[in-house]
Amino acid sequence: MILKEEHFASIKINWDDKISNIQAIAHEINVGMDSLVFIDDDKVKREMVRDALPEVLVIDLPQDPCRYLQILSEMNVFSAFQITEEDIKKGQMYAQQRKRQELKKTRTSIADYLKGLETVVTIEKADPFNIPRITQLTQKTNQFNMTTRRYAEDCIERFSKSDKFLVVSVRVEDRIGDNGIAGAAIVEKNTNSWKIDTFLLSCRVIGRNVEEVILAYILEQAKKEKVKIVIGEFIQTKKNVPAAGFYKKNNFTLVKNESGIECWEYDVTKDYPYPQFIKIRRRN
Repeated sequence: MILKEEHFASIKINWDDKISNIQAIAHEINVGMDSLVFIDDDKVKREMVRDALPEVLVIDLPQDPCRYLQILSEMNVFSAFQITEEDIKKGQMYAQQRKRQELKKTRTSIADYLKGLETVVTIEKADPFNIPRITQLTQKTNQFNMTTRRYAEDCIERFSKSDKFLVVSVRVEDRIGDNGIAGAAIVEKNTNSWKIDTFLLSCRVIGRNVEEVILAYILEQAKKEKVKIVIGEFIQTKKNVPAAGFYKKNNFTLVKNESGIECWEYDVTKDYPYPQFIKIRRRN
């Protein structure tokens, strides 16, 4: 067989029902249901999955198996305008994520798990090499995305060249593997205050304190430039529930909530330490 075990991010071969297995896969590799596609030659099972998990894309196959190849080749759900380094390594990254879940089960606490990962976060300002990935993250990230603003590559490039914006990406590595560029932030810089326009994190690194690293870096840079207030916005969607409450948790003060946009402020004179158990690297 051309496909080997190492080509699969997750394998569920058991007597459990399809719905339970799909939910288990989503949890195991830490992706949203809307990232999954279900293909099955049994119409009844397809309808069961479609009814129980409406976010999962269910592909209808014809009765004649000879047409399967045509249907699969005509699917455009896996199409992309460009392929980033993270896209190429995605299968490997999902397999590594499964190993992290296995490691987590052996640890007595979250702190012990995070310490055992030996995470390294590299913070980089936007440049020609990471702008395509930053763009992709703004367009695809749904779960931990404070505002879900979508930007084209030329917009990110324009922000990166402007003195009025700070644009950064974060690469996340640990002892199990490289998660690639898994987070980004776009900050609008004004004289007395900075506003976090975009703050997002790939779902595969949520809950590992990487979001606190990004926030600590923004506040650190604001303090260096003698800015008094950093403003963070939260715009709730159906999918970004994991991001809700982030600013409150990190001691921001809610100052306005109008038309579905929460506006939070942080007094930069207050210290905000980088999280424990994470090594920080800065580039450019």
